[in-house]
Amino acid sequence: MLSSGTADSKADIYAYAAIIYQLLSGKAPFRAQDDEASRVRIELKPLKMLTATQWQSLQSAFSTDPDERPATASQLIQSILQEENEEPLPNIRKPEAEGNLSDEDLSDNSAGKQSLRDKITGLTAWRPSRPQILGLGIFTAGMLVGAIATAAILMLQQARTNTALTNSLAEIENLRNQLEQQATEQLATNEDYQAQIDALKDSLTARTDEVASLEAQLLKAKYPDADAKTLFTDQLTDGFKGPQMVIIPRGRFMMGDQQLIGDDNELPSHEVNIGYKFALARNEITFNDYDHYARATGQPLPDDNGWGRGNRPVVNVTWQQAKAYTQWLADITGQPYRLPTEAEWEYVARAGSDSNYWWGEELEPERAVCGECGSPWDGKQTAPVGSFPQIHGEFMT
Repeated sequence: MLSSGTADSKADIYAYAAIIYQLLSGKAPFRAQDDEASRVRIELKPLKMLTATQWQSLQSAFSTDPDERPATASQLIQSILQEENEEPLPNIRKPEAEGNLSDEDLSDNSAGKQSLRDKITGLTAWRPSRPQILGLGIFTAGMLVGAIATAAILMLQQARTNTALTNSLAEIENLRNQLEQQATEQLATNEDYQAQIDALKDSLTARTDEVASLEAQLLKAKYPDADAKTLFTDQLTDGFKGPQMVIIPRGRFMMGDQQLIGDDNELPSHEVNIGYKFALARNEITFNDYDHYARATGQPLPDDNGWGRGNRPVVNVTWQQAKAYTQWLADITGQPYRLPTEAEWEYVARAGSDSNYWWGEELEPERAVCGECGSPWDGKQTAPVGSFPQIHGEFMT
């Protein structure tokens, strides 16, 4: 290799010329470590066995311009082996003793040239013999056969590569079709599952509404409202009603732990005066109430812990979310809804009592939900609102 770059057909001509030069001269025209710039500067000595025309043909194959080189190896060989009536390049032997040829003898004039030809000894005309020509032809033919064989091998390898690539592409296309078919089948199956899930959700929603309606009817029949004149409900959007509100009269009460059985933050007990009327929700805000607000405002629905929604008290709601709910009620009704203060809530919860519980000093069954309150929901989950009887206490006026 005379170059580390990518070789083409013109580079092959260059290599053939180097091989021919080495065969005829016995040595390579360039060294392996010579780069392109070094080879350009080297002036090759003419080969004594070639005519000027043949030498010029061989030199054309060493041209730095690839376009000036013979197009094919066959053209290069033919140009070198052509027989012309031309004498070979002179073979000038060094005179054995100084002064054999004078400067006049070597002067550049026509007479001098003729005299020089007569005076210089050792002048011989060399032309390759037929065996040499035959050998060179065989060598060239071998090179061409080798090149053709190499090209054939490369073409065979390329054909095998193309065949393998075609087979691989076919396998990939087959696999892609299989995956597409599986994806289509899976999508159809998923759509069927989703349709079933949607149908179940619709059925569950309808059943939940039925259960909530039945619970409300049962509670109304079990605990009739004894003071309907003090109740009101505001109309909301989409025919939905707000929480049922109870009007609370003004009054005063003792706030805090009066029996000294509570926590430190309930002390000291002190009197609080509620000098105004206000309304408080009769029951806890239910999932029905809050879910309607959440859907109307695009808020996430709170988790029910698996206890059920509907008429049960809403859970997993922060103070900020509860405040936002009351503000929404105020915006759509035009009424001053808000969260109750701690004093307002205890004032209503006590309902004029000063006992440990609003019903007395001791726990009684069916009064509330706690760890030992004797209800079916104790320590398990919340109870639907209004599940216990409501005893109306007397507020201090």
